[in-house]
Amino acid sequence: MAGPIGNVLRLPLRHWRGELPLWVSFWLGSAGVLLATGLLARLYEQVAESEVLHPVVSVRLALAYLLVAGLAYVWLAVGIWRSGRRHQAARVVLGWGSLAQIAVGCGVVFLLVNLIFQWPLVVQLARSSTHSERIDGFQIHLMEGGRALLVEGGIGWHLTDQLDAALRVHTRVTTVILDSPGGWLSEGRLLRNLLASRGLTARVVRHCHSACALAFLGAPRRELRAGAVLGLHLPSASGLQLDATYRWSEDYRKLMDDQSRMIDAGVSPEFVRRVFSTPFGKIWMPDLVELVQSGAVTRVLVPEGVIGEGGVAHRQSDGQSDGQPMR
Repeated sequence: MAGPIGNVLRLPLRHWRGELPLWVSFWLGSAGVLLATGLLARLYEQVAESEVLHPVVSVRLALAYLLVAGLAYVWLAVGIWRSGRRHQAARVVLGWGSLAQIAVGCGVVFLLVNLIFQWPLVVQLARSSTHSERIDGFQIHLMEGGRALLVEGGIGWHLTDQLDAALRVHTRVTTVILDSPGGWLSEGRLLRNLLASRGLTARVVRHCHSACALAFLGAPRRELRAGAVLGLHLPSASGLQLDATYRWSEDYRKLMDDQSRMIDAGVSPEFVRRVFSTPFGKIWMPDLVELVQSGAVTRVLVPEGVIGEGGVAHRQSDGQSDGQPMR
C-alpha cells in the first residue's frame, strides 16, 4: 500500500527491524506501548468489575491481556535494541545507542523479575479458565420443613441470583446451609452480601472452603457442626498480598473490604489477619476452639443440639432435603 497510510502501517515492521531513528523507537515506541497496554488494562478492569461476563470469560480475557502486553514489550525491546545497534554503527551521536541498549537490558530484567513474582497468578488464572464446569455445578435444596436452604457444590456463576430467587419464594427460610469446596471469589462476595442483607444464619455441617468460607464469615450468625471443616486462605482476587506496595490496586481495596466485613460481623482481628496471611494455594483449617474463641463461629452444633450464645439449644438438621434440587 503506497502513500502516507501505507507508510504508517509499515511503522510497526520498521520498528521491529530497527529501521526507525533511535529517538522514534525509544520515545514514541515506549509511549505508544505504555498507552496501549494501559488503555487495555483499564478496559479489562471496567469489564471485569461490571460482572456482566462469566468469571471464566474474565479470566481468559486477563490471560489474553497478559499475552498481548508481553508480546508488545518484546516488540518494543527488540526494535529499540536493533535501532540502537544501527545508531552505534552509524556513529550519529556516540553513546546514545549504548545507553538505549542498557535501558532495554534493565527493562528486560525488570520484566523477568516481575514475571517470576507473578507466575503463581498466571498459573492460577490458567487453572481457573478450565474449571468452570466443576465450580458451576451447584444445587439448592429446600430443607427442614421450609426453614432452611442447602447450597451444595461449587460457589458458581449466578448462584446468588438463584438463591435470592429461592428465598423470595420460600419466605420462611432463616438459615442457609453451605456445603462447598469453594468457587468464584466474586460470587462468594455476592453470597456474603446476600446473607448479611437478609440477616440469614449461615450453617456448615460438612465443609466450607475458600469462597464459601468468605461468604460464611460475613453472615450475621454462623453455625458449625462439630467435626465440620472451615478452610481459609487469602482470597485469590489477583494473587496480591496485603502490602502497601499494592495500595493503588482495586483488588487491594476489595481485600481490605473483605477484612473489614469479617471484623464487622464479629470475627476477631487476629483471626482475620491469620486468614489473610495464609497464601492462596495453601489452606488453614482452624480447630473448633479457635473458631469459637475468635468469634468466627457463633454456635456449635452437636448431635443433641447446639452450644454457644449462652447455651441456647437448637436441634441439628438431619441433612435430608424436602424434595428435588432447585437446580
